[in-house]
Amino acid sequence: MRRARAARLLLALAAGALLAACDAGGAPPAGTAAAAAAVAAAPPAETVATLRALLLAHHTEDLPTRAVLDRHPGAERALAVIAAGDPRLVVRARALILLKYYDSAESRALLEATAADARVHPKLRAAAAEALRSR
Repeated sequence: MRRARAARLLLALAAGALLAACDAGGAPPAGTAAAAAAVAAAPPAETVATLRALLLAHHTEDLPTRAVLDRHPGAERALAVIAAGDPRLVVRARALILLKYYDSAESRALLEATAADARVHPKLRAAAAEALRSR
């Protein structure tokens, strides 16, 4: 059981690193101006990869806390990048929810824009609204 769990974590980290490399060199994902601004201020690729792996937890109680996020440089920017462009809906939603820990204008703008945009998937809109209520 432990060996399989470790293998899944390593696979998630490798996939996250690959996605981070694509994000760093590619064009900003389609979406709001706040999402494009979040991508423009790119966080360290290692932080993005690590947080993506943490967001793949099987249970929501295993998601990172504010203390865990504070140990990663650029965590707020990394969460914004993940929320704006990760291909997995659940990872994007969890990144939006964790933005509740940050009270910056950029995070608020991203959450408000996501919650108000009717073109965004309902799960992402709900996650953004939950994060705004939890602040």
